[in-house]
Amino acid sequence: MSDLQRVGPVLVGAPPRASLLPPEIALEAAARRQRRGIIALVVLIVLVVAGGYAGATYLAQGAQTKLADAQNQTATLLAEQAQYAQISTVQSKVADIQADQATVTALDVDWKSFLRALDGTLPDGATLQSVAVTAATPITPIVAGGSPLDSAHIAEVTLTATTGDVPDIVAWITALSTLPGFVDATPTNVATVDGGYQSTFVVHIGDGALSKRFAPTDAAAGAGGDGAAGDAGSDAAGDGE
Repeated sequence: MSDLQRVGPVLVGAPPRASLLPPEIALEAAARRQRRGIIALVVLIVLVVAGGYAGATYLAQGAQTKLADAQNQTATLLAEQAQYAQISTVQSKVADIQADQATVTALDVDWKSFLRALDGTLPDGATLQSVAVTAATPITPIVAGGSPLDSAHIAEVTLTATTGDVPDIVAWITALSTLPGFVDATPTNVATVDGGYQSTFVVHIGDGALSKRFAPTDAAAGAGGDGAAGDAGSDAAGDGE
């Protein structure tokens, strides 16, 4: 009894079973099941790839649509910009003209008002005989003489007037000092003439006499925009006219 080995449970009363098919049929059935599994796996892979392609195509179409919208917006903005290009060009030209105008008139003096004020400085009973003006320009500045007493100035006015009595030179120069932009005045000649005295003065005028009619205003300079500068320049030009 010790030499017997138990190899498994013994079923008592079970119906007898036996496979009478050749083993090749069982192997063929197993192979068919394996092929079906491979086919199912391939079909699954194809579905996954197809789904990925469809998703990528959808995303690409969405990106293309967004790109087309952006291009349309860009075209619209460019068209609007083209409409205002002429305005920008005109504004630029106006700014250039205003800059040139300010440069050309940088040394402008309202001589009509100045000569009226000069006439008011004459002593009582004096008659203005002649006035000669030598004024600087943006191209030709006044070159001061070599004397240390020469003062910087933008214009030189030489006036000649006659008086019935000997003129008070000090009082006359004091009156001349009230002129706009006055720098200094020098009597160059006092001579007797028929019925009185003839006096000649050389008056130097500084930049305090400048009219600054076309100079940029502080509001336009601080605005920082072309529109504000253009409006200020237009107002200045209108005042000048």
